[in-house]
Amino acid sequence: MALRSSREERKQNLIKNEYLDNPEKGMELISSLISMSKTKETMVQLLSKLDKIIRYDFINICSMENLPNEAEMYEKLKKAFDNVEDLTEFNALANKNIIAIGGGFSAGKSQFLNSILKDNILPTDTTPTTSIPSYITYGQEEIIYALNSFNLKVPINREAVKAISHDFNKKYNVSFSHIIKKLVIETSRFPYKNISFLDTPGYSKADALNRADNTDEKIAKEYLSSADYIIWLVDVSKGTIPDSDIKFIKDLKFQRPIFVVFNKADLKTSEQIKNVLEDAKRRFEEEGIMAEEVIAYNSLASKDNEIGGNKLQNFLEKINSRIKCTTVKQEFDKIFEVFEIYNHNEMIKAKEKLKLLNEIAVNIDLLEQDKHVEFRKLIEECQKKIKKQKRILAEFQSLSDRVNEIIGKIISNLNVVEENKEDRGIFGVAGLRDEKVLSDLKEDMKISGKISKMNAFGLYIECGFGEQVMIFIDDIKEKYSNNVEELFYVGKEVDVQIVEIDRVKKAIKVVVNL
Repeated sequence: MALRSSREERKQNLIKNEYLDNPEKGMELISSLISMSKTKETMVQLLSKLDKIIRYDFINICSMENLPNEAEMYEKLKKAFDNVEDLTEFNALANKNIIAIGGGFSAGKSQFLNSILKDNILPTDTTPTTSIPSYITYGQEEIIYALNSFNLKVPINREAVKAISHDFNKKYNVSFSHIIKKLVIETSRFPYKNISFLDTPGYSKADALNRADNTDEKIAKEYLSSADYIIWLVDVSKGTIPDSDIKFIKDLKFQRPIFVVFNKADLKTSEQIKNVLEDAKRRFEEEGIMAEEVIAYNSLASKDNEIGGNKLQNFLEKINSRIKCTTVKQEFDKIFEVFEIYNHNEMIKAKEKLKLLNEIAVNIDLLEQDKHVEFRKLIEECQKKIKKQKRILAEFQSLSDRVNEIIGKIISNLNVVEENKEDRGIFGVAGLRDEKVLSDLKEDMKISGKISKMNAFGLYIECGFGEQVMIFIDDIKEKYSNNVEELFYVGKEVDVQIVEIDRVKKAIKVVVNL
């Protein structure tokens, strides 16, 4: 049986909606969505402490010294805080590979997702004024909630989800786009436990494609750009990929290939579909857009939705097998490390200068008398500089420790898998020419390492035995959905465990844990 939009169902089957048919219930829904009830107090306190550290303590430390890129780093800290806040609001999305569903208005994105779920849970009659980014993910039981304009979660039900449509806007003259920032739907019918779909607004307004006030375009671009993967939907009745779609996709500057779906395939013959797909592939190649696959799809079919293949299912299963790490701790560590390295280097410079001055001081009597005071001032300035840099280093270390403690508590309270669990290891190899070193190594031995270099081929880890362990970039991309730079960077300390020793080839195989 074909899936239909909620509006069509109500018209054809006389299915009622309590929020649309009862004005009192409709007003109750609006009232609940704009509520300011408090979230879990412990989490609010932890976030408040973290916010204070960033807005006040970090700024106070920066005022002690002109540090490099202070403004840029402050913005990165605020962004990292936003990511922690998102984690507390939607911990069900932690460690999920986010696949954003993009496309123009009326490309059939919601209907497409409903067809994968085999459940008409998303409203398909949305208009540009009521479209809201919606996450769909796996849950042991069905839970639906909205994030309102006060950044608070409000539980809602299916009826409320289906009421978020043009019908509600038309009846009560209320647009949910100013009330709800996003929806999250957890359902046991979702077939992929390591994936979350993100239904984004159509980037093009039906009545004003090029208008400057197209907030849907801004929202769509923001969410699509931050996703791990993109499935792009096109209405096959358009006959080809629209120029506006090409421009929007290119403006995203997305780093991974995009999976392209020509939806509503029931509107075209097999020969017409073949021509559309071939033309689209040619256009993508000409425009320099990487396409994972280009397929035809019928969202209304009860089964065998993809026309002539299983490329979409294979794509989703491949992503579902990949690990997505929560990296909120690491985001802060990378920022603080920049300042710690800078201050450490400044202190070393001051110590080297002081050492040189002290060596010269042995012969200070050879200098003219009026130069003695000036020379002593230089020594005192170096001593003050060293003392100051030590203090700043200690302050930054204290700041970093407090941030890590707070984030640790947040992750613990949310029961989120951290990024440094041992089962998240990836294989690496190293050649060993020193037979004595090789003879000292044992299988299952654990060694501390530090990333010393990264390039287009791989990353290299110093482990203290004279040779570097190498991990291939392609292996990292195959295992993790995160960008390589999110997980690894020069100077990052990692745990290395030897899993195999080949004494004939003088090589070892290791597992590197984040």
